[in-house]
Amino acid sequence: MGIALYYYYAETGFQHHAFKVEENGLVELQKKYIISDIELISQDLLFFSKHHNVIGLFSNGETIDSRSKELLQKELLLFSATQKLYDQIRVLDKNGMEIVRVNFNNNNPSIVPDSKLQNKKQRYYFSDTIQLERGELFVSPLDLNIERRQIEQPLKPMIRFGTPVFDHLGRKSGIVLLNYLGKHL
Repeated sequence: MGIALYYYYAETGFQHHAFKVEENGLVELQKKYIISDIELISQDLLFFSKHHNVIGLFSNGETIDSRSKELLQKELLLFSATQKLYDQIRVLDKNGMEIVRVNFNNNNPSIVPDSKLQNKKQRYYFSDTIQLERGELFVSPLDLNIERRQIEQPLKPMIRFGTPVFDHLGRKSGIVLLNYLGKHL
């Protein structure tokens, strides 16, 4: 009986160790995946913050350049359709007003019309991002998306990534914001 118990405990100890090693490997793999995604998102964000049509939006001072806006909307629509990572891609002015927004809409991306654009000045992600310097990135905690002061249904977990935009003269003019779909995590 004692020998049988010894083998039983030895075998369960071995299995426990094997499970632990396997789980640690899975955690490491997931960690690498998340880091890779964050690097990709950061590159996308910095690319758009320096994109000529984003900067061109602000080339007329307080007046938004309509040609740059139209071209940017088309590019962001195509980008959203091919990347499939972002629920929303937005450019906001320095006062928190959305200038351009593309919604993913469950794999049916669309440009949000001007009449539906919102001011996000009071949202933490705007105030935190507009304070950053050139090349710095804001990353929000994972939270739920809010539209028109209501939690969006069905629930959409989001991580927001933002960076400031500077005009041709080096003045901070607004921000670029990517709403990363948390379901990918």
